Amino acid sequence: MDASVVALIIAVILAIRVWNLPQQLAALQAELARRKAEQDNLHIELERLRNQVAGLREAGLRPLVPPTPLPAPKPTEPSPVATPRPALAPVPAAPPMPAPAAALGAPTAVPPTPPWQPAAVLEPAGPSWWERTAAVLLENWTGILGAVVLVTGVGFLGIYGALRMAPPFRFLLICGLAGGVLGARLALRNKEFAQQLNAWLLSSAAAIFLFACVGAVSIPGLRWATFPFDYLLLLAGVGANLYLAWRASRQEVATLHGVLSLVALAVLPPTATTLAAAAGVTAFSIAITYRQRWKYQLLLSIASFFAFHLYWHQELAAISGGLRLAAMGLVLLVGVAAAVVQYRSVYARRQFDALLFAAHVLNWTCLGINLFVYSTGSVWKTIPLALGALLTFWAGRQAKRLGIGWLFQTDTIISLILALATALSLQGWHATPTVILLFMLLKSLLIALIMARQGEALVYRVALAGASLVAMGLLLVAGGRA
Repeated sequence: MDASVVALIIAVILAIRVWNLPQQLAALQAELARRKAEQDNLHIELERLRNQVAGLREAGLRPLVPPTPLPAPKPTEPSPVATPRPALAPVPAAPPMPAPAAALGAPTAVPPTPPWQPAAVLEPAGPSWWERTAAVLLENWTGILGAVVLVTGVGFLGIYGALRMAPPFRFLLICGLAGGVLGARLALRNKEFAQQLNAWLLSSAAAIFLFACVGAVSIPGLRWATFPFDYLLLLAGVGANLYLAWRASRQEVATLHGVLSLVALAVLPPTATTLAAAAGVTAFSIAITYRQRWKYQLLLSIASFFAFHLYWHQELAAISGGLRLAAMGLVLLVGVAAAVVQYRSVYARRQFDALLFAAHVLNWTCLGINLFVYSTGSVWKTIPLALGALLTFWAGRQAKRLGIGWLFQTDTIISLILALATALSLQGWHATPTVILLFMLLKSLLIALIMARQGEALVYRVALAGASLVAMGLLLVAGGRA
């Protein structure tokens, strides 16, 4: 039999043997802790017995009551001789009395009455995340659809007006529409039937005003503001939207405000200003989740910015080096802002949350894809990949310190993936496949060893499976050269 096949069989057998190593180590640690607790109890009991023996010895050497002398026995006088008497008739014995059932002094034992306890009330299970999402959409679908159609329609109206009006008048036209929407909101604020519509009208007015400001700065045909008024106008539109999002008391309103802002920005030419405005809106929307813990807003903010960035990048005819660096910085800013949301004490719980997990995985996936589109094939990509692996491993340790187990496991697995990608990127440095596979094997085994010592079975098995696959690949490469 070939030596590589034998080595492969041995590797598979070893992997199967150590598959449950974390459970075995955890059981051994539990057994050691139990034995130590028993030994400590025995030491305490032995010390107590020693104290009792010492007390008894001290009491025996120093008697508490001195002995009293016994009186001398008195001499007995001889008894006189008894005179014989005639025999008497026998007296009949009294009938035996029945024995009492119980002694008079002994009380009758009464079983204790158990304390009254109220019956357990079964609380109904809360609605699932899918039911809550469906309820939000059903309750607000008119406002959501109307706001999206309104903002998009105003955008096309502004572009159509560019053919018939001067740029300042086009800006005033769009601002007038925003004012009309805001006036309708003020007129209907006390109407009971328009309670839910008021929030959407206010958000739509702010998004229309943002579109007018951005168009006056950078859209051909609508542009009329020059430096420094262009930046001031753009900051005014963005600030109005972000202020209304901060004041929103419902996460669907704040979330849709960010989405509407991105819809307005999507009609702009693909420039660094457009992407910076979109990144600012998304980062602020994510920052609101720090205050309110709105999971749906976090998830939708990440997804909407990912879609906007892909559309923005697709519209680029060519990208320069400066624009590439600026775009990568903005994308990294949004990704980091979304990643660090959950590393806080308010999320320090061990329960698994499907929405938070989906948002975390989606953020890392979107960040990786957004950065990958700017890859130029440079050999220096090894350095940021290695730094990313170290940072995610450190972030996982922070999650473990806070007690968020699923976040620790997720970040550790992501760190392992980045470490394997770092080893794979050594191809640009003309490393041989054997060297690359050896690096990947060492990293997988290192993660597996650390997780085995910490009792993390899931991450240990993932790392062990990766190490097994890498080992098989290494054996196949070695066998192909033989």
